[in-house]
Amino acid sequence: MIILALCGIAALFLYCQILSRRLSYARAYWRYELCHLLAGFFVAGGAASVIRDGWIIFGASMAFGVLWEAWEYLFAHSAFLSRSFGRIGWKHGPWALSDTVFDLLLDAAGAFVFLSLLF
Repeated sequence: MIILALCGIAALFLYCQILSRRLSYARAYWRYELCHLLAGFFVAGGAASVIRDGWIIFGASMAFGVLWEAWEYLFAHSAFLSRSFGRIGWKHGPWALSDTVFDLLLDAAGAFVFLSLLF
């Protein structure tokens, strides 16, 4: 299960990178949100392969989501990171607290779906 989860997360990351190069942030917004939902699902799946407690699996998925959102905040607010990663083609959309909260809710929903259906 952990291999499937890691492959799913890697595929989502690559998909989002391709999106950022081909579409504007506004046009790709809901695709990014779908990626957050699926990321919560895949992280919960990876955690479930080593953890048996549903609440801890849910917490692990949320911790991953919080770390990802912290990365997005730093990337959006650090000129050094924006320049450095911009050189290899990474872009970021505008940072907003409402979007961060919504992303975390979608991460939680993905983990909940995994726990409800497959755990």
